[in-house]
Amino acid sequence: YEILEVLVDEDNKDQLDELNEKLKKYGLKNILGTIKLIEDRLKTVHLLREMHENNQYYCDESDLQKQIENHFWIFGEEYHLMLCAEEDDFTKLRELYQSEVLKKNKQEYEQTEVSRRQVDLFICGSLAEGHKTNRNMVVEIKHPDKNINYGNFRQIEDYSRIINKTDGLNN
Repeated sequence: YEILEVLVDEDNKDQLDELNEKLKKYGLKNILGTIKLIEDRLKTVHLLREMHENNQYYCDESDLQKQIENHFWIFGEEYHLMLCAEEDDFTKLRELYQSEVLKKNKQEYEQTEVSRRQVDLFICGSLAEGHKTNRNMVVEIKHPDKNINYGNFRQIEDYSRIINKTDGLNN
């Protein structure tokens, strides 16, 4: 009855035709799914902002990482697959990238150790239709209270060097 009351409310009359068109075009299930997606994203952005700005809100790097693992869309809609997280090293990353992204089986790529270094997150994305390469991102998470230092930059340089020299990660 509450839904019917909203629909027959004089203040909502102008939107009924538009609602009817949207229901016909997308269906109620898809509309509600989109609303839930938007609500979840707004809640995530709010939580990440709280973690960053509120000194009373305790979080460590693993808290931040869990949020980003579950919501890596914050880097852009083209990122559609997270290959590795906290405990995965570059050897595991190359194996996952070869099988999940490049769709190769184990016999098609070399299975040697790459590096035991671990990245926080490796996220795969796609470029525009027709491009032959993927757009990938390494995310290194640092607590908001920690200053970025020379060692952090060296860490990223090392990751870049490993990726660039490793067949199966740099194509």
